[in-house]
Amino acid sequence: MEPEPGLLLRCGRLFHPQRLELWGRADVLVKDGTIASVAPRIATGDARVVDLRDCTLLPGLIDLDAGLLSDQVSGDTGMWLYEALAASRDLLRRGITTARVPGGADKRWSLLDLRRAIAEELAPGAELLVAPHLLDDELSAAQIGRAVERERRNGADWIAVDRRGVTADELRAVVDSAAGLPVAVAAQTAAEIMVANDAAVRSAEVSCELDAGTAAAVAKGSTYLVPRDGFGAPDAVGLRLAFGGRLTGGLAQLAELTGAAPALAAATVTAAACASLSDRGTIEPGKRADLIAVGGDPIADIALLGNPSVVIKQGRLQR
Repeated sequence: MEPEPGLLLRCGRLFHPQRLELWGRADVLVKDGTIASVAPRIATGDARVVDLRDCTLLPGLIDLDAGLLSDQVSGDTGMWLYEALAASRDLLRRGITTARVPGGADKRWSLLDLRRAIAEELAPGAELLVAPHLLDDELSAAQIGRAVERERRNGADWIAVDRRGVTADELRAVVDSAAGLPVAVAAQTAAEIMVANDAAVRSAEVSCELDAGTAAAVAKGSTYLVPRDGFGAPDAVGLRLAFGGRLTGGLAQLAELTGAAPALAAATVTAAACASLSDRGTIEPGKRADLIAVGGDPIADIALLGNPSVVIKQGRLQR
């Protein structure tokens, strides 16, 4: 389907993720799937007007640790795909327009089929960034390089690593073999976080407390942290935190650590930077029109994000 001819969003407030603040009344014109203009007042023209004067407009949310596909195919691939599609559709309903998902032991590479079906609008759902298989402890160190090459050759968007005791040299080899694809590693201890940071992987999914020394070292590095349950830090300032949906309390749980505005940034501009998605994450002309609207002030009440009144994906109203 082609994007809608044009949408003119008359908004009460806009969230500015770089400045961590709400801006006052503004109009946003969407054309051909992108944001064409942002201004205090835009002439209607032939665009369809959407009245959001009682709402706050935000960039579409980005989930970098979507757990919807964490239990991978064990037999009935068709049923699994059906359930995964339903889960992706639910993500979109909740305002998550882009989701990064790890694979597992699926020999049919079904995640790639699911990604394609959504991209071609055969079914609704959040856009998927796919790592078809986890590189885990079942692979020997000698097999890792070949596994990365196979993932990349078959169309992976990123490389997912979940190996206990992985070394910095092993992760550097993965980064080299990935040839520019982002590499993410699961880290359950401070030592594993330091290994990920030393290897300069793109992100680490973290499920442990950071001590002050580890937090300071990571803040000086280039690795983004995607918190999971169990994550904590003595001071989140300076850490590049990106939102991941395996926090059972969602954005509200992250906001308890960072504050509401930084948590919203973690799910928009910071997540986009972590995933190398320069075309989204902010409300600016030229950016992809992935947008959500909530009634009220999400900085004052971040729970509003759980039920957006409007969801727009690539310029098309989804809700």
